[in-house]
Amino acid sequence: MRRFTPVGICFLLVSFGLGTGAISQDLLAQQTKTIRELDRTQFGIGYVANAPDEMGGVGGYVVFDKWGGIGVYVDYKWDLSSPANEEGYEEGLTAEEVPFVVANANFLERKSSYKGFNVALVRPISSFLMVYGGGGMAKRTRYHSYEDVSTTLGRGGVFWVESIDETGDFFNAMAGLMMRVGSRITSHFGFETAPRGVTAGLSLRLPRW
Repeated sequence: MRRFTPVGICFLLVSFGLGTGAISQDLLAQQTKTIRELDRTQFGIGYVANAPDEMGGVGGYVVFDKWGGIGVYVDYKWDLSSPANEEGYEEGLTAEEVPFVVANANFLERKSSYKGFNVALVRPISSFLMVYGGGGMAKRTRYHSYEDVSTTLGRGGVFWVESIDETGDFFNAMAGLMMRVGSRITSHFGFETAPRGVTAGLSLRLPRW
């Protein structure tokens, strides 16, 4: 299983800290005034990731001022460190073909790379907090690494290939929170099942609220 990178950990901590900080400030503010109702349509677009496997991503939402507020959230996320992006990747060869093509190949390791698209319903529950829940499809591509110093494949005899038999699509369920950080920024925090991980992100809120 892939481990969290230092950058990923810092990003999660910053997103969570901003969100919880906003909650604390708004809770104090509510002691002296009534929660502001959603009085116009809200949009948001920004960066979102599912750590640690999908650290690249874009997401957006729209929330309408109907029935107390109801909206839709969508995102597309992908792996930034896929073996397919490495210099030693052999696109025209598969793991199933390696034993017949490279006689002396020694298996080294396997890695999974994901990308996925999701759709969720959004419901505001206060002026600073929205909840969302939904799902989508995640494609897992499995890669195998081999070594054969007698071949010209890959880099220095080490090469990556896709394992067709282990590649497939999976349903992903997701749920989480969107927390207002000031009038312009929304912080995202949640969980996903495929790949299993923590959702975190920041988006620009339009119009200012």
